[in-house]
Amino acid sequence: MVFIQLTLVRGRTEEKKQDLYRRIVKNLQADAGIRPQDVAVTLTERPRRLVVRRRRGPARRAVTGRADEGQSAATAAGSSSKPKSSA
Repeated sequence: MVFIQLTLVRGRTEEKKQDLYRRIVKNLQADAGIRPQDVAVTLTERPRRLVVRRRRGPARRAVTGRADEGQSAATAAGSSSKPKSSA
């Protein structure tokens, strides 16, 4: 069983949401051989004011292809420049 949880900004039509569900199921079936009846999609809609607008780290790179300004790629990827303490 595959569970997918999505959080979106409110405002999409039922038709758009149904199309999203169909495409998710179709792609999972084609690419991974997962049966449509084995897919559960949960959609949560939030008002725009409650959605984080600035992306950071790996998620930002996945969307924009670059890290935040002022950060190295290693820092944006979650690495810390702080030395590790030896205990």
